[in-house]
Amino acid sequence: MRFSFAFFGVSERYGDLSTTGVPNCAGLHCGTSANRARFAMRQMIGAWLTFAVFSLIFAVSAWTTPNANGHLQQSSLETQCENSSFLSISARTRTRETAPHVELLLRDSSGRVQGQGVRIGEIPMSRYAEIVQLPRDPQKSRALAIEVCNAEVGLYEIEIKEKGTEPYVLDVTASGEGQNIQSMFLHHIARNGVTRRYRFVFRRDNASAILRWLDENGEERMKIENYDW
Repeated sequence: MRFSFAFFGVSERYGDLSTTGVPNCAGLHCGTSANRARFAMRQMIGAWLTFAVFSLIFAVSAWTTPNANGHLQQSSLETQCENSSFLSISARTRTRETAPHVELLLRDSSGRVQGQGVRIGEIPMSRYAEIVQLPRDPQKSRALAIEVCNAEVGLYEIEIKEKGTEPYVLDVTASGEGQNIQSMFLHHIARNGVTRRYRFVFRRDNASAILRWLDENGEERMKIENYDW
């Protein structure tokens, strides 16, 4: 069997592979010290490249494995929106080891939507997915989120459909073009079959982001309900 690798512009082709995944010495002139050294180096490179390939395959598979809700785990869009406004509506559990059993839907002031049941997001530069918010700690930072890069100012409406009975946090976060970040939270204990709806306003003051809930009368509030936990 022929086997080859090509990484960083360097290509190395080997002869027959042994059961350990490295080339056999048979057919090579292994008698001299120089040949033995070259053969040992080829064995080491072959073993390293084999390990690297399988590690990469494993990492990609794990990163794109659907969770119980059927969403793919992806890194947050926030890192790609550093020079523009960013809006995130996310739901997370207490431990953040899994995403909560909820479904999210976001509607902007123009009536465009993103979220559950939307095949192609209508809100520009938006995504609905299970995400990892902290790449250095992916097992403790999972959330289900609708994220929008270059988010437009205006009125937004959130719809949350609860599919379980676990406690979760609804997190609405926005940032301007700088480092200014503002967040609003709601702490719920899910009730299977319940649908909750909220409205909020997103504004910008120069590079700063401003978020406010809207109550049933359309008045702006920093807090609109008591926490469940």
